[in-house]
Amino acid sequence: MNFRSRNKVAAEASMSSMTDLVFLLLIYFVILATQISPGINVDLPKTRPSHMPPMAAPCVVSVDADQQHYVATIAVTTDELEEAMRKELEKNPEKPTVLMRIDETVPTGVTVNILDICKRNEWKVGIATKSE
Repeated sequence: MNFRSRNKVAAEASMSSMTDLVFLLLIYFVILATQISPGINVDLPKTRPSHMPPMAAPCVVSVDADQQHYVATIAVTTDELEEAMRKELEKNPEKPTVLMRIDETVPTGVTVNILDICKRNEWKVGIATKSE
């Protein structure tokens, strides 16, 4: 007597649904990773006209699109910038204030250089911006 079943139950699972699930998870994490990258867009703040207290004769430092530096209306090189600012600020030694007028296409490093000069000399700094 043969009591064995002719219909054998296969203990195998179909891997096609598992591969579909893994593929979907892979797509999800790839999309998520691109959204978290450090190069995301940022909404920059805009300025509105406001009533600011007047600055007492600030030293105006301008940098144009060609990265040419000006103190008041006098063109100076990067090496001469600190000395020219110091001479301009001697006109008002009580409240040394620097107003930076920098073109929007100028690299950040140029702005940081001017801010570093002001920090070393403990001068107050203002940044000129456009209104909306």
